[in-house]
Amino acid sequence: MVKGIFFLWQFTDQEPDCMPLRQKHTTNFLWMTGIIAVAEISEGEGPLVQSPRQLTWYPSHSENAPFPQRCATIILGAIYGTIMYVSDVAAEMSWRGGALMDDHDLEAFLLDLESDRVERKSSAANGNELRRAICAFANDLPNHQQPGILFIGVRDDGSCANLGITDELLRTLADMRSDGNILPLPTMTIQKKTLRGCELAVIVVEPSDAPPVRFRGCVWVRFGPRKANATIEEERRLTEKRRARDLPFDIRPMSAARLADLALELFRRDYLSATLPVDVLEANQRSAEDQLSSLRFVAVEPPSTPTNLGLLVVGQDPRQFFPGAYLQFLRIEGKELTDPIKNQKEIDGPLPDLLRRLDEVLQAHIAIASDLTTQGSIR
Repeated sequence: MVKGIFFLWQFTDQEPDCMPLRQKHTTNFLWMTGIIAVAEISEGEGPLVQSPRQLTWYPSHSENAPFPQRCATIILGAIYGTIMYVSDVAAEMSWRGGALMDDHDLEAFLLDLESDRVERKSSAANGNELRRAICAFANDLPNHQQPGILFIGVRDDGSCANLGITDELLRTLADMRSDGNILPLPTMTIQKKTLRGCELAVIVVEPSDAPPVRFRGCVWVRFGPRKANATIEEERRLTEKRRARDLPFDIRPMSAARLADLALELFRRDYLSATLPVDVLEANQRSAEDQLSSLRFVAVEPPSTPTNLGLLVVGQDPRQFFPGAYLQFLRIEGKELTDPIKNQKEIDGPLPDLLRRLDEVLQAHIAIASDLTTQGSIR
């Protein structure tokens, strides 16, 4: 198996056309890994592959391969593909701030004191009290950017309340999300868990992307183990959190980009000189990163992350992040769009270079036809 993985990675490293296989299609990558590994087991012939070029010629890819081998290939590839897919999802959830919690994490919260992320209830009899807790967790006033946990079936002192967790109870809890009392609708999961021998219903509430969240018109927040109505100042802070996340497209950070993706020399030479007076530039002693940040080419949070605006205006290769960031010039032999194309050109690059090249292309294709009989000219 290790040999199979090694040769596939070697293949993708040496073949540029196959790079997306490793970067974006983890499931397909593991499916091919399964093919190679089963081929090695079935054939049992020396080295697996002599060179990356021989990968597609190996007998396991042939339609004439034995039927059991092909079945085992599919099963093994599917198993490993599923494992890697789940791993990718868990990593992405962790990156977004909401962790996929296992029983060990939940037990740690259960044994700890109540806090602004943990609340315990012995029963679900008081539905409005549960909704207030869900509302407060969704608002995440302390800005933990981590989920809040509501344990139902355990007393305040941590002892088990021996509450029977039935399907009806779980459905009642799930209906709290969408019964219209909590708006905007919270993102939450409800599970039946057995922790330290005690049956519990566990509600995990993710922080809202659009606070403030209200329960029947009131904004609820948590202060340690207590919850209360938000003050005007706290509600203003929650509103600012929503506005900070609802940024216009041009100043949103591009998480996949780095500062090296910006053409700093182009920024200094063309953009700064065209937008600011010379004396201002001479008196400005700030670093290039500070200058980029002040012009919204780089986001403040996360730091040193280019924005969409920065990538389009002074990016090294804007089409790497925006495939449609180009102009297409067409010269048609006739007056209709359906007439034959005489010449065409795709113009891309950072915005100053794109506009300059567009002017050059237009100038090069302006034709003047002379009419000698009337001593005139037709442009």
